[in-house]
Amino acid sequence: MKGQILVFNEAMESGVILTATGQHLLFQEIDWQDNVPPKRGMDVEFTRHESNQAQHVRQIRPVASLEASPMASE
Repeated sequence: MKGQILVFNEAMESGVILTATGQHLLFQEIDWQDNVPPKRGMDVEFTRHESNQAQHVRQIRPVASLEASPMASE
């Protein structure tokens, strides 16, 4: 699934993801699977656990466009 981090509280080691369907899912820092720390506004992908929690959460990185590449104009 995909969504966006609404909030992440470092002290509580948890956050909330807003899904594309408008649901709010909790996630724990232990479920974060990326090298950069989670931050508000990050686009993420994850798996949903049946208890309305997100697991295996990681940031979605934008795909570089070939049109933006200097090599594309040659």
